[in-house]
Amino acid sequence: MTERTVLVLLFIILFIGVADNQLISPLLPMISASIQTSAARLGRIVTAYALAAAVASLIIGYLSDIKGRVIFLRLAAFIFAIVSIITALAPGYNTLLLSRTMTGMAAGAFSTCAISFAGDYFPYEKRGLAMGIISTSYFAAVTIGVVAGTQLAGSYGWRAVYYGLALLGLIAFALVMRYLPEQQIKGSKSVGVFASYLSFFNRRSTCAGIIVSFLFSGGLVGFITYLGDWLSRTFQIKTQTIGIVFLIGGLATFVAAPVAGKLSDRVSKKSVIIIGNIILAAGFAVVPYLNWPGALLAGFSLVSAAAAFRQGPLQALTTELIGASERGAYIAVRNTASQLGIASFVLVSGLCYEAYGYAAVALAMAAVTLLATVFVLIIKEPDESNSPTA
Repeated sequence: MTERTVLVLLFIILFIGVADNQLISPLLPMISASIQTSAARLGRIVTAYALAAAVASLIIGYLSDIKGRVIFLRLAAFIFAIVSIITALAPGYNTLLLSRTMTGMAAGAFSTCAISFAGDYFPYEKRGLAMGIISTSYFAAVTIGVVAGTQLAGSYGWRAVYYGLALLGLIAFALVMRYLPEQQIKGSKSVGVFASYLSFFNRRSTCAGIIVSFLFSGGLVGFITYLGDWLSRTFQIKTQTIGIVFLIGGLATFVAAPVAGKLSDRVSKKSVIIIGNIILAAGFAVVPYLNWPGALLAGFSLVSAAAAFRQGPLQALTTELIGASERGAYIAVRNTASQLGIASFVLVSGLCYEAYGYAAVALAMAAVTLLATVFVLIIKEPDESNSPTA
């Protein structure tokens, strides 16, 4: 198994999970009209998805340190395919809520096990670039995935999108079964599941990493979730055009993510994360005041690039804060914090959006993103400390 093979497979797995999640924003107006439910109520589906992903991450992360990562990636891909079909067939809100909750469970396994596998496989001095490349899956999902999904929805309806995702889930399942062999995890568990998870909060750097994930993900998804509905209402943009906005906004990420990853391997992961984070917060605050189309597209491109710039270095840094025998459990806690952040701030965003409009959402998420920078500063990189548990 070559490094290139690993990168491609992990890219595909994360691409599918993120595309599925990110399509909710541009499809929101269409789904809302189809099942006659408000956009704000549908936002609770995002919350349920995030909470399910958090619970699944906690369970699977610890088990993956014992049983290995690949068995759970296989199971998640199969479940993802089945529940995507259920989503496509959903007659109303309740069925959609259930199917999206189950999808969140599969997504929790995707993220936890894929990132843990990458942390096991790539040495830290090369991991910034590797994670930068893998993290382009997030932004390929926002660009290629969202555009393809919105175009498909515009031609055949939103249900066709989930049939397509089901097919991709089956393809991922086959590829993981064929090409991604299990690796032996070095070390062994010396404590139980609860003691293991609690120990991360007793260490300065690992605790800060968890808080950063909570704020980073919550701020970003809180900003993105109602962007599609705001564009539709403010500028009377159709679903297909919203997809093009995501495409144009995401093109810069294909350059920003690997460049940031490679730069972080040469200098400091933390410094690259902080630069990207500050630019991202500024972009959030400005976007609602930009004119359509030119200035707004440029602003959203900046936001996308800044989000990509911090992603790979953050993944590389947090996977090195602990050893391989704890990595799955730690990534699970970090991902759970991430999903709880999404659940919390999407809820806050929904309330702000209904009461004060999208500008209030953007300003609130900019503040959350800036707050995260404080906790990035607390984390010690491996070359700053003699122990990954510092």
